[in-house]
Amino acid sequence: MNSPGHRQNILAKGLESFGFGIIGEDGEQFAVQTFAGPGVPLALRPNEEPVALSPAEQLSTAANIINAERTREGLTPIETSDSLDTVAQLLLPKDQYGEMIMERPDNLFHLLPAGTATDWTSIEVMAGECGGCGVQPTEADIRYFVDHWLKDQQNRRTLLGFGTSHIGISMLSNGEGRKILIAVAGNHSE
Repeated sequence: MNSPGHRQNILAKGLESFGFGIIGEDGEQFAVQTFAGPGVPLALRPNEEPVALSPAEQLSTAANIINAERTREGLTPIETSDSLDTVAQLLLPKDQYGEMIMERPDNLFHLLPAGTATDWTSIEVMAGECGGCGVQPTEADIRYFVDHWLKDQQNRRTLLGFGTSHIGISMLSNGEGRKILIAVAGNHSE
């Protein structure tokens, strides 16, 4: 309980069960404790209720967060894209319990809807995953993933770069606390 990270895990809302194991070997003891349950969204603010967002609301929320940062940096806003949404959906795992967040093909342009590949000069992908973070996609989830991407230098360059004009996202939520968010950023040829 004296470790802030461990304390946070122990007291996390929405956890329903735990397991504990201890093993001794060569005079040393090792202990492990795990917590399970659907949890709550990780970026949920005090007094904020987790409200489910539709896919369109998820995309709008992500674009608003990114555009607020782009405005602070003096950059033009990005727009949302149905074509990039389609790519993000195709990159989500087919099995919601699988280990891989996504399987990235060699050529992302092949995933674009028919006849739209030449509309794009570049496409970049970001992925994030959480567990014990609630049962439905919420604004707090979008904040959590986008904030993490903005803290990562490579993803930040993608989201705030001059080569990004549009974004699409897709989220998988298995209803048991696991969520995966895929974002696809692209530069639309004028």
